Amino acid sequence: MANLTDRQIKALAIGKHADGSGLYLNIRDTGTKAWELRVQVRGVRRAFGLGAYPGVSLKQARERSVEYKKKLAEGIDPTIDENDQRAMSFKEATNAFLALNQSRWRNRKHAAQWRATLTTYAWPVFGSRPVTEINGAMVLKVLEPIWQTKTETAPRVMQRIETIIDFAFVKAGIEQVNPARWKGRLEYVLPAASKLRPVKHFAAPRIDQAPRSFNCLAAKWRWVRSRYAF
Repeated sequence: MANLTDRQIKALAIGKHADGSGLYLNIRDTGTKAWELRVQVRGVRRAFGLGAYPGVSLKQARERSVEYKKKLAEGIDPTIDENDQRAMSFKEATNAFLALNQSRWRNRKHAAQWRATLTTYAWPVFGSRPVTEINGAMVLKVLEPIWQTKTETAPRVMQRIETIIDFAFVKAGIEQVNPARWKGRLEYVLPAASKLRPVKHFAAPRIDQAPRSFNCLAAKWRWVRSRYAF
């Protein structure tokens, strides 16, 4: 329940005065009054200025407080102007997406798998890059080394990169082709995932089995030569 009223504010002395839910009115010795939101973000205490009173009214301060907390819950820094959201890096977009969707996913391992694959494969290549600067060559740099060998993981990495970039684009109102899109883009430079097969290696023989293995190979080679007249 709110603690302050406009009548009370006029009579308050110097200091910090709580309105509730982390919202404070800070009255300095100069007589200026300023709103401040104090919250905990990922275990760290943070303070955000919401404007000076009476330019920002009690009602407006409460509304801004709710808006800031909503953005923080989505992993978005509320101090960044909406027009500057284009500068969101891939890492920031990943954190924001996971913060928003963790409560929706029933299986906690799902979120952990998303973070693990993206931090392992994507972040080292373009984690700190703004999403608008990520291009197809960067995406291929992530995917090509694992596409033929990690046949289950690689398509998931691709889909997750595409999702994170789409998320960041939508949040910022960016109309730009996603460089991680399969249809019309990556399908032309990577073999279809459905045609990939895991690479299976024969177990190496023990040293004491080597002579027998060589004899078997030699016998098979003699049979092939006799059969097809090499």
